[in-house]
Amino acid sequence: MKLPNRKIVYSGVFVVGIILFVTVWLLTTRTSSLERQAANILRQVESGDASLYDNGYEHERKALGLTPEKVERLYHQLVLPRFAKYKPLGEIRTMVNRSHSQAVAWRRYENEKGQIFDLNVSPWATPEGARQMILARLATAWVVQYRMDRNLDENDSEGVLLAKLEGLKADRAALEQIGIPGLVGDSPSTPFRSWDACEREWRHLLQDLRKTRELRGSSSNH
Repeated sequence: MKLPNRKIVYSGVFVVGIILFVTVWLLTTRTSSLERQAANILRQVESGDASLYDNGYEHERKALGLTPEKVERLYHQLVLPRFAKYKPLGEIRTMVNRSHSQAVAWRRYENEKGQIFDLNVSPWATPEGARQMILARLATAWVVQYRMDRNLDENDSEGVLLAKLEGLKADRAALEQIGIPGLVGDSPSTPFRSWDACEREWRHLLQDLRKTRELRGSSSNH
């Protein structure tokens, strides 16, 4: 039997090596780039930078009529003031999922009461770059305020819904003045929800949650 020519074997090994190297390099570069972008988006959130608009989803910007100026006003008027009594602990940390399609960047914050929360962003990789929902941190701000006012260390599902309802009640007029009429979901296929629709949805979820707890409580007593 004739053995393969050594040059052919070496050439094959070389080509396979090059393919493996390029694959690893591309994955590493993509991961590193996505993590850097996530960290940058978190810094934009922390400073209320209007450039956060550029890293938002097009369907959210279009549905809500967002502009860089509106985004800046939103963060400086309604989001960042709720974080004002918290100080950052350490540096920004990042990680990426196994498929290298989404990154998370976060930094821990603590107030003088010892209450802690992680301010985070979790952008997805798109052909245009990392993208994050712009209004996502408004709900974070509402929950942080709710926890701080009640000296709560953690929030359960009911607490999150109550925080959203209380936050919307406090901010409704300011949101409408800025020109932000409601919310949309992460997916472009999710419909726009006005603030009235959001309130109805959250109240309905709260009622369902409380009914479920009552039923579980009744069952456990029998």
